[in-house]
Parts: sequence; structure tokens; C-alpha cells
Amino acid sequence: MRHYKTVDQNRKVGRLGGQAAKKQERYEVLDSLARANLKSFLLATDVQAFRKAKELAAKHDKGAAEPLFMQGGKSLSRAWYDDWLEHFRKDASQAFDK
Repeated sequence: MRHYKTVDQNRKVGRLGGQAAKKQERYEVLDSLARANLKSFLLATDVQAFRKAKELAAKHDKGAAEPLFMQGGKSLSRAWYDDWLEHFRKDASQAFDK
């Protein structure tokens, strides 16, 4: 029975857009924070960029009423930050190409 309730809840959330809107908001916020600290990201290795992004996200969440970069009381995963970093570097390289 509990399984069916979870499935039903997941369907409702999916119809409302799921986590897509939250992901977009996170990307926009972290993009703007990273652009403000662009020097830190330009020559950084993946590990350094990950640490810097996580640090910027933590600073943002400290001042926010509702933490944006936390889910279930835990920080977002390394995979999430890796996806964001790939997105950020792609956007940055396109901006430099123009």
C-alpha cells in the first residue's frame, strides 16, 4: 500500500514539472555566483572547480531562508555539481567564442 502512495505522489510531482524548475533555479544562481568568481573557475581542475562551486553554494545557502543546494538535509551530490560544471564550462566557452 505504501508503495502505491509513493508512486502516486511521484506522478503528481512529475505532472507539476518535478525537479526541473528547481534544477533551473539552482543552475541560474550558481551560474551567477560562478561568473562573479570567474577567475577561480577558468584554470581550475575539475576537483578545484567542484570545491569552489560547493563553497559558493554553501555561502549562498547560509544567507537564504530556504537552502537551495541542500536536499533532505544533505548537500547535493558530486554528480550534480559535475553536471553543472559541464554546463557552466560549455556556456563560458560559447561566450568566449562570440
